[in-house]
Amino acid sequence: MQHLLALIEAGTVEGAHVEVVELDTRAAAGSSDEFGRGWFGAVQAAASWLTHITDRTVRQARAAAAAKPLPAVSSVPSRRSSTAVDAVGEEQVHRVVEAADRLFVSLTGYTGFNRALPEEILAVVL
Repeated sequence: MQHLLALIEAGTVEGAHVEVVELDTRAAAGSSDEFGRGWFGAVQAAASWLTHITDRTVRQARAAAAAKPLPAVSSVPSRRSSTAVDAVGEEQVHRVVEAADRLFVSLTGYTGFNRALPEEILAVVL
């Protein structure tokens, strides 16, 4: 689960990176060329740092996943077909979705997304 949370966090940071890059064209109207160059440099520095955070988060998640052995798979067939939520537990799905929502909103400020959709997708992923 930590691996999945780290990947969600990296995706959220990457989303923030896209928004920061769009700021390069939003320097104050009528500002001097020097201000514009400074603005562009600051946007590039912020974007570079967000890229670094994303890459580091993914590397750490991959290293942690590689170090953790996979659980043994039972060859005994189940008596009923379970859904993804049954397999991982509804509470776990809710916790991961809530954590992802908090990360996304804290980094982007955007709250107008469909909150049911991530839960449906995450249930399948988990």
